[in-house]
Amino acid sequence: MLKNRGPALAAALQGKDVGPITVDIDAMRKDLRTMIEEAKSFGADLPSPPARCNATTRLSGDGLGGGDITAIPVRWMKKRG
Repeated sequence: MLKNRGPALAAALQGKDVGPITVDIDAMRKDLRTMIEEAKSFGADLPSPPARCNATTRLSGDGLGGGDITAIPVRWMKKRG
């Protein structure tokens, strides 16, 4: 994924246009929810996807749901200062 998304992520971190949206935050959130539900159906617990799902839900609530997923690490890095 980094090989394909790396250039867009680097552009986003520099405040540049990332080009056309390939995967938006809302689509990623939907996929995470599906993974969580599937794991639960097998009695498994996935520690990482619920946290990521919560993060994408917050971003979507902030109006960024239609934005490219490169907004996620950019937002986290800006919050850290």
